[in-house]
Amino acid sequence: MKTFHILLTLIFALCLAGCRDSSSSQGQIESGSATSRYTEVPRDASGYSNTIPASPAAAETREGKTYSIYVEGPQTGDVIAFTVFEPSVFTGGEKYPLLLYGHGGGDSRATDRNNPALVYSPFNDNIKLFLDNGYGVVSMDQRGHGESGGTIRVMDPDYEGLNLIAILNWVEANLDWLAYGPSVDGSDPNNLLLGAIGASYGGGFQLLLNNIDPQRRLDAIVPESTWYDMRNSIMPNGVAKSTWGSFLLLSLTRAGSEFDRNHADPYVTDLFVDMMSGRPLTEDQDDFLYYHGNSYFCGDRVIASNAGLPPLFARESPPPVHALFFQGMRDTLFTFNEAFNNYQCMRDAGGEVYLMSHQSGHNATPVVLDAGLRPVPFNPEQPGPPLNSYNSDCGERDLHDTSLAFFDRHFKGVGKEQPFLPKPVCVSLDQGDAIWLDTVVHGEAGQPIEIISTPVLAGVGGAPVVAEPSLVIDSADQVLAGIPELDVTLQAALPADTGVPIIFAGIGIMRANNPGIWQLADNQITPLRGTGEHRISMNGIGERLQAGDRVALLLYGSHDQYPYTGSVNGHEPTVMPVTVVGRLWLPVVRDTKTSAP
Repeated sequence: MKTFHILLTLIFALCLAGCRDSSSSQGQIESGSATSRYTEVPRDASGYSNTIPASPAAAETREGKTYSIYVEGPQTGDVIAFTVFEPSVFTGGEKYPLLLYGHGGGDSRATDRNNPALVYSPFNDNIKLFLDNGYGVVSMDQRGHGESGGTIRVMDPDYEGLNLIAILNWVEANLDWLAYGPSVDGSDPNNLLLGAIGASYGGGFQLLLNNIDPQRRLDAIVPESTWYDMRNSIMPNGVAKSTWGSFLLLSLTRAGSEFDRNHADPYVTDLFVDMMSGRPLTEDQDDFLYYHGNSYFCGDRVIASNAGLPPLFARESPPPVHALFFQGMRDTLFTFNEAFNNYQCMRDAGGEVYLMSHQSGHNATPVVLDAGLRPVPFNPEQPGPPLNSYNSDCGERDLHDTSLAFFDRHFKGVGKEQPFLPKPVCVSLDQGDAIWLDTVVHGEAGQPIEIISTPVLAGVGGAPVVAEPSLVIDSADQVLAGIPELDVTLQAALPADTGVPIIFAGIGIMRANNPGIWQLADNQITPLRGTGEHRISMNGIGERLQAGDRVALLLYGSHDQYPYTGSVNGHEPTVMPVTVVGRLWLPVVRDTKTSAP
């Protein structure tokens, strides 16, 4: 079955690459006034005549209305589709803060306040929560998704980014019920009170918009399960996540619509096909992915091009924004590390910034089932996991209630005089169990373990090899909560061997009450490509430990999360015995509480 899946995906990918329109990206950005790109109010899209309901007379109240808008995108002319949700109780003369909602990659916007979406996102089934509490919401089809035109370029500042700015320009020009107040940095006393919600792709747009909007209109964001550096998310250490790569390629092709066309941009399709073959990124591809993440604005690297074109946006540090990050400890696409890097960058930028995790997220099944699933009756009319079936709590803190309180704090002043959370970081250890920390343990702050020379056969699967020695836990108040650091040398066991071996490393736990069985912590795997020295941050983990448990480095010759991009791949297949030796730092923390107060 696995072989069939691999062949089917590769055939489909090659068909997309070879059979698609040979033209370059749809709707190229044209040269022209930079100012007009960022300040123009978009006109109605061709074939559409947008109608905006009149607000009630002063002090009169009615139910909030829902209506869709179609405008012409900047420069490219592609349609941008979005839906406006007025607050549930709408009073004439009142002003309301606005939240932007973004869907996940391959999905489409919410259009019904009572049944926002059939595709899972922690926020889909709770748009009504914000509407009922006095917020307006704008839900949009990102470029290439749903009813929006153009091709998907994976949160490209020069394409998706310009669309986001256009939506805000339309909103400010046409909605008379929007609230205004001081900007986060205090430079503008009459700034739009604007927040943002959404998971995965819907988290990525929030960071992008904050970075490129010249008016700096975002005040508070709640990105969930999203990325910092797309290169690390889909191709860590030069090894493509082929399980996720296959899913993303198929998902972006459909993109919340029918299989009417390849919604992914040709450049994106070619990039994914190259990755799935096992090829390393070219310099141009590396620039493309780097430019499409918060890492570009937080870092100090200048890129040469954006898919062959000059980038529109120079690197500039993010402006301050209040940010509440949520991430899944079992998320194998956008790992805890991505949220931690975003947290660090936005904390340094200013604003009130927090990091919380939970037991859900993009979990690469069927390796380990997602512990965050709640038991919900199956609904045959609703594909995928049912809404409300995911546990997005950190300890006793619910994602939705915490998000609402975060917005109320910054837009309505509720609880402003009190600390918002016990500590800045909440690491989920299990359902209902979490630890609150002042900072995330990472790097050499962890507990060191010297790893003796350990043999691994790169390219061959089977049970993991345990790299000794293991750490024996001596008390029940210890937890793993943070990011392990690994500094090892990978050597060919036979000097005459050639090729590029790839192995995988994870943190294993042998429970005292289940001897002989090593469990992979949070389903997290980190690839090591090629011989030589490797100093890497492994994927973050959160696990409560018991006295007598053992913790060790697990090494794999191949792994189900990388079924055809490991050592045996289409580019440079290698089966090679190697040895691993070096040092590991484990994020061991002592804790006397089991959950949030």
